[in-house]
Amino acid sequence: MRLAIIGLICLISASAAPRAFAHGIPLSVNADSGLQLFAPQLVTFDADEGTFAATPAGSPVALTTAAGFYPVFQGGVPAGAVLTVDAAGSAAHPAALAYWDGSSVLPSPRDVTMTRSSFSAVVHPEDTFVAGGPLSAYSGLEGGHSSVTLALPLDAPTGLYAVGFRVSSPGFEDSETFWAIANHGVDPADFDAGVSAIAASVPEPTTLGLTTAGALSLAFWAWRRRRA
Repeated sequence: MRLAIIGLICLISASAAPRAFAHGIPLSVNADSGLQLFAPQLVTFDADEGTFAATPAGSPVALTTAAGFYPVFQGGVPAGAVLTVDAAGSAAHPAALAYWDGSSVLPSPRDVTMTRSSFSAVVHPEDTFVAGGPLSAYSGLEGGHSSVTLALPLDAPTGLYAVGFRVSSPGFEDSETFWAIANHGVDPADFDAGVSAIAASVPEPTTLGLTTAGALSLAFWAWRRRRA
């Protein structure tokens, strides 16, 4: 049954009608002087591109959105580098998935499938690490990126779903976990509370202050821009 579901998700990725998202939740990736990969924002949400939608539109079989991995233009990741993306938890939140149900951060009530042409993997609520696969080689150009489709079953409960990612590349030290938040049916009036709750529960304690001050301000700006 699981293989059949994965096959359906791959078919969706190849044949679905154009979706609302163009590039996926924008997850920046860079490398420091010590050749460690890192994400400048440890928690990211984009209201325009981080909302699950029934796919394909005519006869949906899943709820999908996407995460887009963007090496920082003129940053520490050279053109031609191939990043591998995996799902992973952190010390503060060992599970690779998190879920906000409107009041509390809980284990995810459903699996999340992540797919790309080169791989497909199912992340279960209790998983601490799930191997993904390679992205396209970085072009070295501004805006160069690769996207990974995220999918939930149609019966997934309403809430915010967070997926922890870790990236690696030959010659670099692996990144710490960073998180993409996607929305399934949460009312905009409740959104700030949900993002804040997830941000407080998933990052490493030493980076929580940076995440709250930086990433959330960017996430809220994107959300409010859509509401305007």
